[in-house]
Amino acid sequence: TPKKMEKGQTPDEAIEKGDENFISLMIVKLVSKSTLPKTLAPFYAEFYGAMMLVLVITLTAGRSELAPLAIGSILMVMVFTYGHLSGGHFNPAVSFAVMMRGKLTPLRWVFYAIAQVIGGLCGAALGDHILPDGEKGPIPGFADNELG
Repeated sequence: TPKKMEKGQTPDEAIEKGDENFISLMIVKLVSKSTLPKTLAPFYAEFYGAMMLVLVITLTAGRSELAPLAIGSILMVMVFTYGHLSGGHFNPAVSFAVMMRGKLTPLRWVFYAIAQVIGGLCGAALGDHILPDGEKGPIPGFADNELG
């Protein structure tokens, strides 16, 4: 029977002992030596958080009285999930305010903003794809015929 990795064992030790998760351990070993995943993680977090936030807004706004609860809930989940990686801004304006406070470099803000805008566009496109034909995303005042 294959052996399992013991608690406190390094990937190298598990590989030498013939652990059943050899491929996974090799991936962990290779990724842990690279700084690329650690460098890209905050930008991925901002992209994914913005995408999920805009997706939920697209699918719920103007359709239910509970839309603010859904939007607030997804924002809370994204901040709790990715806040430790990127700060959980998910909005270029929030990132800009953090930059103005000196907690984010201007170059990093540019990359955050790019990731957030692309994430928002992907969330809107995905929401538009999910909605049935003939329905559109939220347009303020459109549902209540307030546009005149």
